[in-house]
Amino acid sequence: MELYLCTDENTDFNMPIKVLQYEKVNILNRNCLIVDLEKGIDYEEFGIKSLVSKFILVDRFFDNRLNTLNEFPIEVHAFIPKNPDNPLHGFTSWNDLINAAWTNIYNNYEDAAKHVV
Repeated sequence: MELYLCTDENTDFNMPIKVLQYEKVNILNRNCLIVDLEKGIDYEEFGIKSLVSKFILVDRFFDNRLNTLNEFPIEVHAFIPKNPDNPLHGFTSWNDLINAAWTNIYNNYEDAAKHVV
């Protein structure tokens, strides 16, 4: 299944970005996706010196949609580690992460490009 991130709520994700790989995980009792994006994003304002292409996605409203991936779009928080050297698994607190963006997951490019909600 192809997935894309896109939203009109955030300039970093205002054009569809293809998800190259994703992994369903449970982090701090929440269903999440760890994604690797086709394009890296600059988060120098958070003190991160390199482009970020790996995110932890958490559903903004209904926890089970990331587990089933059968209802789109899915509105998500896109988190990155405060320390970019930390792996994306095994966090003990949400305080170890930065809520970098709100975005939507789409299952096709066309809907993502139109920001269909």
